[in-house]
Amino acid sequence: MQRQRSELVGVSEPGFAALSSMALKWMDAGAAGVMIAPPPHLRTDDQITGYFKQAQEAIGDDIPW
Repeated sequence: MQRQRSELVGVSEPGFAALSSMALKWMDAGAAGVMIAPPPHLRTDDQITGYFKQAQEAIGDDIPW
């Protein structure tokens, strides 16, 4: 029986292009998913929600986060 990978990798980056590139790199390396943290300057719920919507669009629907 083959063991399934269960590692999550942090891919927070200052830009969405870099975040997407990093997420793809780690998924190709066998990560089970990625963790994304918003930048510390975001303060409101709307700002944070907006950031995560953009992050999801950047990495695509096929990468679990």
